[in-house]
Amino acid sequence: MALQYETSELIRIANGHISKSAILSNSDYLISNFTIQSDSKTPHWLAYIDGTINNGTIVQSISGNGGLYGKYSGSLTIALFTPDMQQYFFDTVMGNKYISPITLYAFHPRYKEVAIQCYLRWFENIASNGTQQTDTDYTNVSMVWNRGVIVGNAYSSAYSSAYE
Repeated sequence: MALQYETSELIRIANGHISKSAILSNSDYLISNFTIQSDSKTPHWLAYIDGTINNGTIVQSISGNGGLYGKYSGSLTIALFTPDMQQYFFDTVMGNKYISPITLYAFHPRYKEVAIQCYLRWFENIASNGTQQTDTDYTNVSMVWNRGVIVGNAYSSAYSSAYE
């Protein structure tokens, strides 16, 4: 089976800010390996990065040079997010917090596979953040993450004095 870069065949997610080697060394962080819940509709978890990873803002200096400034952000979408799956995700990934530091391993269109330390925000109202399929099942529930920094790669999105 071919690797689908933007889907749960690649995406790993862990509670807390951990290293790239730590998130890659434990297959429990692979979202498709999350524990199946009693009300799950599929034999494994399904997720994807909604759209792409936002890089920050390109800032131009007076001399005309430019560079990226800011942090990475994006949206993680969980498919068929049942109530038991929500509870599992809230407990294990979010650490029972509504905004939680996480490490996300995903595909970036320019830098390929990257580990990003960021903050994931739990949805305030699932009806606003997802599409209702039945009374209790939702599909494509999105959660926004922001303040992301790539770890374990040569590239950094941090502001550089060399930009001046």
